[in-house]
Amino acid sequence: MSSTVRRALARAIVVTLVAGTIALGAQTVGQAAPPFLPGTELAPASTGFVNGQSAVGVAPDGTAYAAFVRTDTVARVYVAVRPPGGAFGTATALSEDGTAASNVVLDVDRQGVATLAWVRGGVLQAAKRSPGGDWSAPQTVSGPNAASPALAVGTNGAAALVWHSGTGSAEVIQVAQRLADAAAFGSPVNVSALAEGGGFYPGAPSVAMDDAGDLIAMWVRYTDVGSPGTYRYVAETAEKAATSATFTSPTARSSTTVGGVTGSVYNVAMSPQGKAFAVWEYASGDAGTTFRVQYAERSPGSNFQTAFWAGGTNLNYTAGVDAEYPRAVVGRDGTVIVAWSHSAAVTATIRPPGGGFSSQRDLSTVGGFSTRLALSPSGEALIVWPGGSINDYTIYASRRRPGTSDFEDAREVARGSAAAPLVQNDNAAVDLDDQGNGFVVYRRTASGTPTTYAPMVAAYDVVAPTLSGITIPTSAVRGKATAFRATSTDRIGPATVTWDFGDGTTAVGSSVSHTYAATGVYQVRTDSTDAAGNQTESTRPLQVTAAAVPKASAKLKSAKASGGRTKIQSLTITGLKKGDKVTVTCKSKALGCTKKASSTLTAKKASLSVAGVKGLVLKPKATLSVKVTRKGSKLLATTFTMVKGKAPTRKP
Repeated sequence: MSSTVRRALARAIVVTLVAGTIALGAQTVGQAAPPFLPGTELAPASTGFVNGQSAVGVAPDGTAYAAFVRTDTVARVYVAVRPPGGAFGTATALSEDGTAASNVVLDVDRQGVATLAWVRGGVLQAAKRSPGGDWSAPQTVSGPNAASPALAVGTNGAAALVWHSGTGSAEVIQVAQRLADAAAFGSPVNVSALAEGGGFYPGAPSVAMDDAGDLIAMWVRYTDVGSPGTYRYVAETAEKAATSATFTSPTARSSTTVGGVTGSVYNVAMSPQGKAFAVWEYASGDAGTTFRVQYAERSPGSNFQTAFWAGGTNLNYTAGVDAEYPRAVVGRDGTVIVAWSHSAAVTATIRPPGGGFSSQRDLSTVGGFSTRLALSPSGEALIVWPGGSINDYTIYASRRRPGTSDFEDAREVARGSAAAPLVQNDNAAVDLDDQGNGFVVYRRTASGTPTTYAPMVAAYDVVAPTLSGITIPTSAVRGKATAFRATSTDRIGPATVTWDFGDGTTAVGSSVSHTYAATGVYQVRTDSTDAAGNQTESTRPLQVTAAAVPKASAKLKSAKASGGRTKIQSLTITGLKKGDKVTVTCKSKALGCTKKASSTLTAKKASLSVAGVKGLVLKPKATLSVKVTRKGSKLLATTFTMVKGKAPTRKP
C-alpha cells in the first residue's frame, strides 16, 4: 500500500479530523548567494525512469555516496562514490537484475563505513563498503514481504535496519542488527505487536543507534486502546542496550486515550551519547481539524533499557494551521533541531544543550513536502524540502550556521520550469560531512518526447579551501624573476590560487614567478577561492633590493729600484668573468713605459695576470691605469702612480 494511501487512512481514524492541504506557490529567496553549486547528473539522462527515492551519505572526511533507483528494463539500485575534492564516479548497480528494487536507504558512520539497503522483490537486502574498498555482495536480511526500511549506523561498521514485515493482520515491525566490525547483519527479530482491527503500520518505521551500539526503534501502530472497538494510531518505541540480547516490550509514546497520530512521517534520533528524541504528527480532536507536532525524549542513564521517557508533549499548536511532515535530529552535543511543514511555510526550532526550544520561525513563504535534516559535528545544519507549483518544482534549503541560534531564510537549491528540465516534487536527500559541507540528491524530469529522467546532485560548499606549502621569499632582487608557490585543497572541488604581488600586478596558478621593477617592501597576498566563492588568503612582506653591482679589483706588487724608481713585479686583476675586457695603459715612454706595457686583454677566467708590465722599471710620476668592462659596463677604473723612493699610490 502506498504511503499516500496509508496517510489518508491514518487521518481518518480520529473522528472529525480532516486532512490539511498544502498550497504551493512562488518562493521569494534572500539576496545573498547560497553556498550551493549547480546540480550535476549522477547518471546521464535517459528514458529509464528514475523514481523519487534517493539517498546520500557523507563520511567525516568528505567521501560521499549517492544512491538512486532507476528503471531501464527493471528497477535497480545504483550508487556513485565521490572522493574528497573529486567528482562522483560512474554509478554502478548494486541490486541484481531481473527483479525490481525500491526503498533505498544509505548512511555512513564516523569511520567512513557505508551501508546501503533496499527492497528487491519484497526482500530486504544490504551491502557494505569500507573506506577505500569495494562494495560487498548483497546480503539478504529479511524474509518475504519486507517494506519501508530505515537505517541507522553506529561506529566501526555497526548498523541496524528496521522495516515492515508481513501483510494485513500478520504485519509487524522487524529489526536486524550488524555488530561493529561484523561482515553481515544478524537474523531479524520482531519488535512490535501485530496491528489490530484490520489496520496497518503507516509510514516507514525509524531506528536510531548511539556510539555504544544501543538501539531505539520507533513505529506507528493501529491498536485497540482499551475500549472495545476503539482504535487509534499510536507512536510506539522499543529499546535494546548494546549489552542486551533482546528489545524491551513496545511502549506507547503518544496518547492512547485522546486523538491519535495522523501522519506517516515521524522519526527517532539519538546522540552518540544516547540522548533520544522522537517526533510525530498528532491530533487530539479538541480542535477538530488541527494537526500538531508532538515529541517524547529520554536522557541516557546507567541502564539504557530502563531510562525514563518524557512526553508526548506538544511542540507546536496553532488552531486551524496543520503541522505536517515533522523531522528531528540530535547533535553530538545534544542540540535538538525539529522541522515541519504547514500550508504556508516550513518551520524550524532549535534547542541547545541545557536550554529551551527557540521561537518557531517560518523559513519560507511556501509550504513543502517531507522535510529532510542534516546536522554536522561542526554545528552546520541544513533543512531541505521540495515545493512549488506544477511548472515550477523547486528544491529549497535553509541553513543554520555554526554558533548561531536560528535558521536563515529559504534559498533555492534547484529550480525547474515548463520549458526546461523540471525538478520533481519528490523527497530530496541531504547529508553533511564533519566540516559542514555536503550534498543534496534529487531527480530531474525533462519534458518532451520521449520524457527523460536524470538523478541529480548539488554540492553544498560552506568551508573555504585550505592553503598549504606557501612559498613567498622574504627578499627578492629588482629585475630578477622570483618564484612563488602554494597548494590549495578543498573538500568539494577544485580551488583557484591567485596572487597579488603588491605592485599592481597579479597572477593565477599554484606555481608562478614575478619580476619586480622597483625596490621597496611589498605585501604579497595569495588567495584560494572555491567554486562557491569561499576564500582563504595569506599575506606576507617581501623586500626587493637592487642587484649587487659586480666589482673587479687590481693588485700591483712592486719593489724599490735605483734612482728612486719603481720596479713592477706583477699586476693581477681578480673578480672577472670570461669575456671581460681588461685595458692597461702605461704613461709615459720618457718615464719608462714600453709599448707592450699598454694592452687590452680578454679574461678567460676569474683572474688575470698582466704579463706586459712584469719587470718594468718606472720613474717617479709614471702611471699605470687599469680599466675593466663587462658587456659595456665599467667594473673597475683605477690608476697607480709611481712615487720616488716609496710604494706607488692608487686612485681611486
